[in-house]
Amino acid sequence: MRLKNLLLMALTVALGTETMAQTAAAHFDMTLKEGKITESVSNTDYQVASQLPACNVAGIDGQALRFDGYSNYVRAGLPVGSLSTEALTVSVVLAAETYPMMQVDVAATVMGMVAPGAGCHTLGVDMQRKRRPYAYFSADDKMGAVSGGGLFWLYRTKEERESLYRLGDKTDLADRLADSVAAMRRYAFGQVQQSQQMLMDHTTECQ
Repeated sequence: MRLKNLLLMALTVALGTETMAQTAAAHFDMTLKEGKITESVSNTDYQVASQLPACNVAGIDGQALRFDGYSNYVRAGLPVGSLSTEALTVSVVLAAETYPMMQVDVAATVMGMVAPGAGCHTLGVDMQRKRRPYAYFSADDKMGAVSGGGLFWLYRTKEERESLYRLGDKTDLADRLADSVAAMRRYAFGQVQQSQQMLMDHTTECQ
């Protein structure tokens, strides 16, 4: 499972007039001001709805608005007026961010949304407040990890052999991307060890 974020940098809507010429009906540049963005044609402010405070990050040109993949949205009307809707052009500049998310993260994330500060200690991560660099898993004599960028690390314990692939490609990149192999190995083994310690200490409980 992956958590999808969007960085929205600009949104422009152009409508055709009776002569089919294009004129901007609305333009949002995504710069936040007190939790709102401004539609520059009508100079109207619209609230950005979010469970957590909405935030700007650097875009290609100016500021981008980060959507968290869960709760962010903007509801806005278009000042259509006398413009024709026969020809509608929507121009969007955006970038998709992808973070690995695991099944054990669901409970922690939901608890973080509905009961912040409740003291829910699980094996998962609240994805609203923290990102995983990798998702990890194990089965029998194998351990693996997947990055948001599509790298797949596989460790075979019996053979003590590591491989690194791009998803959909059988070429082993372990020798060429040794730093990625080391980082994914450290994370996967560290997370498994931490999970085992939490289970032994009986700290995986919601208070």
